[in-house]
Amino acid sequence: MIVSQSDPGQSYNFRNLKENEVLQWVASDLDEIVNILQQSKISLVVQNYPMDFSVNFILSRISGKFKLLFVDIYSIFQEKMANGIDQRDLFVLDGHCNAKGYGITAENDYKRIQAEGLLK
Repeated sequence: MIVSQSDPGQSYNFRNLKENEVLQWVASDLDEIVNILQQSKISLVVQNYPMDFSVNFILSRISGKFKLLFVDIYSIFQEKMANGIDQRDLFVLDGHCNAKGYGITAENDYKRIQAEGLLK
């Protein structure tokens, strides 16, 4: 992750960090977030990114460490593209999902939450 410009409200400049330092920071923040949510009895569902980002392994590790529900969106998107859906039909130019991509994400999150019996 490279931040090319600093936000004036940003408390730290990421540009001077190496990727492994950023990933350690992300993992530490996620640990803290999960601890706070669990102490507050708030359920959490973890989902990875639909693209191949280095943070995906951290998201998977965090979900296992804390025994959280995990939705592997990356594998779902890879399967869809292997079956003929063009990447351009799922993402906008900056790498974010488009409406169809977010629809796939929402549908699979919902199915997984429903399968786990979390909906009443």
